[in-house]
Amino acid sequence: MGINYLSVSVASTALSFVGLQVLTELSLDKLLGNGMIAKKSISLADSEHSLDLLLASYFTIALLAIFVLNCCYFLSSVFLQTLFFGDLFSVEAKTLVVRLANYIIYKGIFLPLVIPPTIFQGVLWTVWLTVLCTLKMFQALARDRLERLNASPSSTPRTYFRAYSVLFLVLSVDFLWIKLSLMTYKTIGSSVYLFLLFEPCSIAFETLQALLIHGFQLLDMWINHLAVKNSDCRKSKFLDSMTAGSLLEWKGLLNRNLGFFLDMATLVMALCHFLYIWWLHGLAFPVVDAVLLLYVRALLSVILKRIKGYIKLRVALGSLHAALPDATYEELRAYDDECAICREPMAKAKKLHCNHLFHLGCLRSWLDQGLNEVYSCPTCRKPLFAGRTETEVNPRTAEVSSDEQLARQLERQNNPGHPLATGLFPADIPNPIESDPSRELGLDPSWLQTWSGQGVDMAGPSSASRSVGLGRVQMMMRHLASVGERKTYRIRVHNVGISTSLNFRIQNHNLLLVETDGHYTSQTNFTDFDIHVGQSYSFLVTMDQNATSDYYIVASARFVNETVWQRVTGVGILHYSNSNGPASGPLPVPKTDVSAPWSAMTQPRAIRQNTSASGARPNPQGSFHYGQINITNTYILRSLPPTMINGSLRATLNGISFVHPITPVRLADRYKVKGAYKLDFPDRPFDSRPPRLDISMINATYKGFIQVVFQNNDTKMQSFHVDGYTFFVVGMDFGVWSEDKKGSYNNYDAISRSTIEVYPGGWTAGLISLDNVGVWNIRVENLDRWYLGEETYMRIINPEENGQTEMDPPGNVLYCGALRNMQKDQHHSAATSTLNGHLKLMFSMLLALLAVVFTF
Repeated sequence: MGINYLSVSVASTALSFVGLQVLTELSLDKLLGNGMIAKKSISLADSEHSLDLLLASYFTIALLAIFVLNCCYFLSSVFLQTLFFGDLFSVEAKTLVVRLANYIIYKGIFLPLVIPPTIFQGVLWTVWLTVLCTLKMFQALARDRLERLNASPSSTPRTYFRAYSVLFLVLSVDFLWIKLSLMTYKTIGSSVYLFLLFEPCSIAFETLQALLIHGFQLLDMWINHLAVKNSDCRKSKFLDSMTAGSLLEWKGLLNRNLGFFLDMATLVMALCHFLYIWWLHGLAFPVVDAVLLLYVRALLSVILKRIKGYIKLRVALGSLHAALPDATYEELRAYDDECAICREPMAKAKKLHCNHLFHLGCLRSWLDQGLNEVYSCPTCRKPLFAGRTETEVNPRTAEVSSDEQLARQLERQNNPGHPLATGLFPADIPNPIESDPSRELGLDPSWLQTWSGQGVDMAGPSSASRSVGLGRVQMMMRHLASVGERKTYRIRVHNVGISTSLNFRIQNHNLLLVETDGHYTSQTNFTDFDIHVGQSYSFLVTMDQNATSDYYIVASARFVNETVWQRVTGVGILHYSNSNGPASGPLPVPKTDVSAPWSAMTQPRAIRQNTSASGARPNPQGSFHYGQINITNTYILRSLPPTMINGSLRATLNGISFVHPITPVRLADRYKVKGAYKLDFPDRPFDSRPPRLDISMINATYKGFIQVVFQNNDTKMQSFHVDGYTFFVVGMDFGVWSEDKKGSYNNYDAISRSTIEVYPGGWTAGLISLDNVGVWNIRVENLDRWYLGEETYMRIINPEENGQTEMDPPGNVLYCGALRNMQKDQHHSAATSTLNGHLKLMFSMLLALLAVVFTF
């Protein structure tokens, strides 16, 4: 159970006030008894005796300090925190405690070396420390909250400005404190009091830098927010002009130059802070000297590195225009894509050495981000400027996988001016995502070696190449299976990739489809088979070919640019036990042509349920009579190409890009948490509504029978998956689904599965019997779309009395969001976070006490 610090503060304030009142009465009685005053109502002239008597007791001083700190400091801090931040997230609270402890340690080390040990000095520096600590904590908290909001797709300009305004408050108070510090220094005249100025100046520079950076973020968020709300033509043109290149150029210029100046000023103030301590007292403290020197050395290192990075960036920006050629009109047409940085079309662009095209202003903004040590292409991470060494481009040169080597070999081989020597690879390292499509395919990297012309189990690279059907593809044939003649084997194939469909085939052998997603299918022969992301199939393969030679097993990408993807074609060897020779001939090619999608769709339409297979069935005929059940609801889930929402690229279903709630849905239901999510997911798309971010879910009916239509208006093949259920795939076609399409449904032997492909420009319909209580995810399996929010959830609750069909949550369930206060200690060896939290709090309180003791 958490500690209510506000209640503790109020109670301690009240107790200290009562204690001070009692001690004041006792002091007056003592003064009256000693004859120092004639009556309890003393005059102004007698007040000095009364104060001396009160402050002579350390207990009275402690009560006074508690009262002032709680009443004037803690309660006001809590008020400001509630006003600007609301409830702190657990991560923010823990980080705040750690920062506070570090600050107290830092001041506890150095302040006693500088200030004289008097009561006046102790009070002065304690007040100074308290105010600066508060400013630093609020500034750090504001920056953390702004970073969190900037990363959240659900942030609004209002919530962002609420945290942003804290920086203005910190800067205003800090300027007043700088002025007060100057007045104190001029009044007293001691060189020690110049020490008051360094840290407030450092806080001012840090706050100005945060205002600059997050001010532009707030401006971008506001512009995007207005662009979504305003459909008026004039307003749209005004917003377009604001987001034009001139604004981006000014943003980059200010962030680069003014940001560098403020950063350097902050570092210089910190360095002067330590050097001034050194100048005041010299090297006379053996233990502290080592810490002081380490601080100075670290700051000097950071300053030099920052200056070098800034100079390097200025040189790179100055040479960017001349170093990169302009893309020609033909290249822009052939590229046929938008700028990967700003996601806008390109009328003019710069061409990188890796052949990627970008706006010049976008490249400058790319270099501005973080002052990168290595300037590389935003897409493939190859060096931006020619002539860089391999180690400058990518520090991962020691670990190069075989599929990356293959891609580099092919790039070098396709260049006739650079013959490839045996066993050698070019020095440049391609991006794993750009030149290694095998990662999307989910292929075994061991397949992607170089083909040796001698034998089938040779390891290592080779310069031998051969025409193998899909172009000049260098492979090493890996011995995958040894089989017996005339025998039949079951082969199960999974597509565990993240984005791309694949085609599976065995040279000269038929694939007899028998199972998918745990359900028996009608037994149909195929020469090759398309397997989409997240799908699995079982085939029976009879070894009925000439057993004197081996045969190719091939897996290749489908529904992509096969000219590019052919270099990661997966090839294995089917080895007959009495074979005498290697596999020969070209690699087999898919029978269906992806350029004719109608022919490609005949294959999934042929997958039907085997109604004669053994096994338990809901009725004697062996087939669930789904075609005779009334449909209670229809949901049309339409996917579109990714679009910009609140400044972020997002993917949607029915115009909603899903945002995960901070409180788990089933826990929110169990403990009746309001507002954790919404049950207003539209049952069909509405073109009149702009796309939005939302925690919107389907409110499904228990024991209902629904129809879900996946409408793919995106430009790529997609797979959709439903957790917790299988559905009858009753229809599939191109075009837009409508009610009259039900006449073409398969209402007798449709296959039941949980993952189904949906062709671009097409639709797939499934029927689901809702008998499984819970909250179940409906998502696209292609990770590039799923990650962008193309998903939703289906909530199904059993309304029947005493009809609980779910198990209670386990004892070690993790509570978060609105239920984070219910989190219990995790009793295992690694679960020490709660204990560490209490230890940090106790340790910080102990350090605060020690700092006060050392000060006095």
